[in-house]
Amino acid sequence: MTKKFTRLVKCLALIISFNTLLTYSAQATKYPKLKFINPVLVSGFGGQKDATYKFTNVRPGINAFITIESIVNGAYLVNIDEPVFGYPDAWQPVVGGPATPGSSYIKWVVEFKTTSGMPYIFDDLDASSIDVDGDNSRVREFVKLNGQTSYTVPANVASALQIVVEPATDNANSDDLSPTNIYALGPVSNRANIDTTSDDVQIDYHFDNLSKIKLYTGSQVEDNGTTGGAFERFHCIYFMKIAAFGLLPVTYHSFDAIKKNSDVHLKWTVEGTTDDAFEIERSFDLKTFNTIGMVMDTESGISKVYSFKDADQALLANKVVYYRLKSIDKDSIISYSIIKKVLLASDKVLVQVYPNPFIAKMNMDFNSDAIGSGEIVLFNAAGNVVKRMQSKIINGFNKISIDGLNTIAPGNYFINLTINGKLAVSQKLIK
Repeated sequence: MTKKFTRLVKCLALIISFNTLLTYSAQATKYPKLKFINPVLVSGFGGQKDATYKFTNVRPGINAFITIESIVNGAYLVNIDEPVFGYPDAWQPVVGGPATPGSSYIKWVVEFKTTSGMPYIFDDLDASSIDVDGDNSRVREFVKLNGQTSYTVPANVASALQIVVEPATDNANSDDLSPTNIYALGPVSNRANIDTTSDDVQIDYHFDNLSKIKLYTGSQVEDNGTTGGAFERFHCIYFMKIAAFGLLPVTYHSFDAIKKNSDVHLKWTVEGTTDDAFEIERSFDLKTFNTIGMVMDTESGISKVYSFKDADQALLANKVVYYRLKSIDKDSIISYSIIKKVLLASDKVLVQVYPNPFIAKMNMDFNSDAIGSGEIVLFNAAGNVVKRMQSKIINGFNKISIDGLNTIAPGNYFINLTINGKLAVSQKLIK
């Protein structure tokens, strides 16, 4: 899997309908792809037990509520939904864990309700976990499901997953759907990228007539004599209709977006696609993507390279731009690439502060043209300083870790970054 910082990118795909399983194919066509974007914390404290996040209109008239039921053995929520990396319509929680041997996880409750607040029951619901692997060192990812009617692994290869039935002992709310969980533990070995063709590390769980499901996302650290490892896991959780065991009909070997003068040049390489077209979509706010061009699939051969130049004057009025590729194949199956972020104003400091909400620590990432000293000040809604620290600023990429925040009270906060006496950013945060 590819990494963002120290994160091992994963894809736990939670799928409404799964037409590879012919038993359910007739009902699968009833459910469209669901979109999980712009989550809002509606109850509890962010990143803590009983916190509930709302995703509005995952399908017309249906909302999804995701609640942290339990946090076990030092797991922690880094981000409830990573908006930049991965796939735009997926729910993408980033979950961390300790570096000590053992397992840790977050148990989630995912509930579907109508806009009037009534439970929305799906006749058939499939949870398909894709790319359950490791980090090639000592970390193994796992997934558990509770209340499934059945589960399936691809029959074309020998599964690399260790699958067992275990007692459902973590039942904090006494409302688990089953007294047992189906536990699937991946290997230490890693499958490169988000490889949906790695059938040996996939498992599908099927549910009947439910308005909510329970699942676990976690990792197990082996005591095998090695050190290091990818302990913050980027889970890509898809609710969608797919074909076969692959999320993406297209295998993207690379996708780059590079600023050259006032233009942005896009280049991507794919393998073995039968797509009719690629649509280039652009956004300036990560909320609305618009099509700005189309490239037809006219190339031949196994590995195909495509390019597109965005020379729109709108680029001059913005500090950052985001791109994604929308592929449409001959069967009208649509899929999206990862999102690429391009900084347009190189003389500005654009800062990413995460996780938000935070618990005990946070990180601040930015590129700077300046060299000198920086001051980070965290203060509460009343204006009282709760954390102040100094940091050396270098030319280029800077990463500042801010820890020791576990003792401050939950609430709203603001963080300021000052570089050489000049305010570079002020951002609102939640604990």
